[in-house]
Amino acid sequence: MRVNEWPSERVKRIPDTPFVVTDAASVTYAEAEEMIGRAAARLRPAIEPGELVGVIAAPTIEAVVTMFAVPRAGGILLPIGTALRDTEVAALCRRFGASLVDPPDFEGSAIVAPDVDPDLPFAVFTTSGSTGAPKGVVLTAGNLVAAADASASFLGHRQGDRWLAVLPLNHVGGFSILTRSMRVGGTVVLESSFDPRRVAALLREVEFASLVPAMLSKVVPYAEGPFERLRMVLVGGGPSPPGLLEEANDLGIPAVPTYGATETAAQIATGRLGTVTPLPGVVLGIDRGEIVVDGPMVSPGYWGQPPRAGPHRTGDTGRIDGEGNLTVWGRLDDLVITGGENVYPAEVERVLLEHPDVVDVVVMGVDDRQWGRSLRAAVVAPGLDEATLTAWARERMAGYKVPKQWDFVVQIPRADLGKPKRNQE
Repeated sequence: MRVNEWPSERVKRIPDTPFVVTDAASVTYAEAEEMIGRAAARLRPAIEPGELVGVIAAPTIEAVVTMFAVPRAGGILLPIGTALRDTEVAALCRRFGASLVDPPDFEGSAIVAPDVDPDLPFAVFTTSGSTGAPKGVVLTAGNLVAAADASASFLGHRQGDRWLAVLPLNHVGGFSILTRSMRVGGTVVLESSFDPRRVAALLREVEFASLVPAMLSKVVPYAEGPFERLRMVLVGGGPSPPGLLEEANDLGIPAVPTYGATETAAQIATGRLGTVTPLPGVVLGIDRGEIVVDGPMVSPGYWGQPPRAGPHRTGDTGRIDGEGNLTVWGRLDDLVITGGENVYPAEVERVLLEHPDVVDVVVMGVDDRQWGRSLRAAVVAPGLDEATLTAWARERMAGYKVPKQWDFVVQIPRADLGKPKRNQE
């Protein structure tokens, strides 16, 4: 395998096809290949072989080119989020022993990518575990190619298809849109920021899109069909509020749940409401209630840690039915044991969100002298009070699942992909 299998051989036959389109510019596959080669030539003298190199993953053509130039120059890519301040970027680079580069001058001679081992690291994506301390997930060229090919086979992603990209490129969900498109000769419609009204309009001009539930919920009010080109909107990164996917589909937006992780190079299962079906090559299992996964797209391990041994343990809980379809219940580390009973906060959140006046909610476990741990809910629910919501919840859940503490708030703190920040006061 060669690093420049992005673009693949089939892409090289369509050099004039747009690779990335922004609201300010566009670049064809031939132009991107030339820019990547020139950028790699500029970067190579400053990069030690196998060195981890940070790039601010801005939603620009220049940043995209630089991210693919780093491995071609012999380094390992570390995509960094644009929301971080300079001091945070510096701290992240120190933690992982990475240097930081800016997009170079794209003038001069280009270099051709050398042959590389598909099992060598191509990129390291940071992800915060339950402790909040960032871990570096190693993804090889082989992982990314396998993930892209499995996705294309499952979705019918074809040459010329346009994929709307509004997810951050420092997250594997955003970066994978680039690698998927490179494998089939598709076009990435790269947005500089998330504007719900603009995204709703762009859904009429693309075949695919990737959104998190919080984004889709903001797009739906502006959705006006028909969406004649749109074949699928992948909605992942966390559970969707009850009724959201159904509402989107009623409007003509073919939104489907998708499941994956940084450690699996993004998407590994996609499907219908309630369950998701594994992609080709993905091996799913359940071990003591925890979802485990194996396959050629699964990371070999974490930066600076021993290689992975056995299937990847996702930290998620769920079940697999007789047809192999997966139902995801929640995070294993979110489990709250209260009075000897196991409760998953995500389950409680789903029930509470069924109340017509509950706008948003996050449930967490807190210390409790009587029960050991009990549930505390932060709720955005104008007009409701604790007594009313408690009574409503008791009609729909076992008593031990009903939160014992309620905080009525204006907004729920969420991370950049919409996941609630549990245990945050």
